[in-house]
Amino acid sequence: MTLDEGGRSCSREGGSDKRPEHAPRVVDRNAALRGYSAPVEYFMDLVDLAADLAHGVGGVDRVSLFGSRKYPGKVRSDVDLLVSGPASGDVLVDFRESSRQYQPLDLWLEQGGSAFSVVNGSMLAVENLSLIDLFPVADLDRLGGLRRQRFRDDYEYAMSMAPLPRAAVPVRQDNLLVTRRLPSILEDDLSLSAQVVVDVVRNAITAATRMRGDGNAKRGKGSHVTLSVEYDLQNLMELVLASFLPISREPFVVKVSGAKRSADFALADSRIAVELKFAKDGSELSAELKDAHAVLEEYLRHPGVEVALGIIAIAEDVRADVNDIESWTASRGHRVALMRVVQVPRALMHAFGT
Repeated sequence: MTLDEGGRSCSREGGSDKRPEHAPRVVDRNAALRGYSAPVEYFMDLVDLAADLAHGVGGVDRVSLFGSRKYPGKVRSDVDLLVSGPASGDVLVDFRESSRQYQPLDLWLEQGGSAFSVVNGSMLAVENLSLIDLFPVADLDRLGGLRRQRFRDDYEYAMSMAPLPRAAVPVRQDNLLVTRRLPSILEDDLSLSAQVVVDVVRNAITAATRMRGDGNAKRGKGSHVTLSVEYDLQNLMELVLASFLPISREPFVVKVSGAKRSADFALADSRIAVELKFAKDGSELSAELKDAHAVLEEYLRHPGVEVALGIIAIAEDVRADVNDIESWTASRGHRVALMRVVQVPRALMHAFGT
């Protein structure tokens, strides 16, 4: 039930004293003066809100407050809540859209050490956030008077975009503590960046093939590349890309036909998600393409992903219509999924010297 400051029941809509299930616990100090019309000012108890969110969404392990609402008097600011547990951000979007009163909420899904805004796709590193726990156990000592937050329903609460560095180029320090920025291979246009990634992998396969016939390269003891299974391709991709940009392996999980699937890689602050496939014959090719399409479409639903890139490696003697494979695309708003082909010589599929 919702109460005004005099202890009388009131409501945001229609004068009913019934609070919708999982709606925020609201105290409207001006409702009596306005005859129970739509209030201008209302309050939400963040601890109760976090419990409502956990109950309404399901699978929530933790809800924490961060951002500008950790400071008093921020009536015009949105409320940043970090949510851990759900496999998908869609359930958080549904919760936020279930009530007008939730419009100020910017819900962030925690996955793989990163926080993704389900509202605008921004990404933040969780380790850099100063959090106040709200659920399952609220840190009431730190929360103090911030528990009860004030809002105005005549405001449009715009979610702040977290700036992402161009090309997400990593910074490292040497032993003299001199910071050096690594060279970038990415472009501002992430679709072009995805093609650059494909070219790097393709060139690595070409170089590995050349080394099989190079006299000096043959002197190596254990450094020859063999691509027998999909995981060999993943290892090669990580080796050739890690020097140029941050690359995360299995950074998040999606559900495909009810089964949990880990993304192979994420690049550029998780704005590019990559799925690798390997087909050694025609029957494998059909099955792998079908699976890749389903997985990539789910990647587009993950917060923060702007490009879902599928790379399918095909044995060079397998008949495949490359143009047809690469013509497939999928989209979700401004987000896009792409398929690209790299060919693998049979020689690389066997251990060196066999």
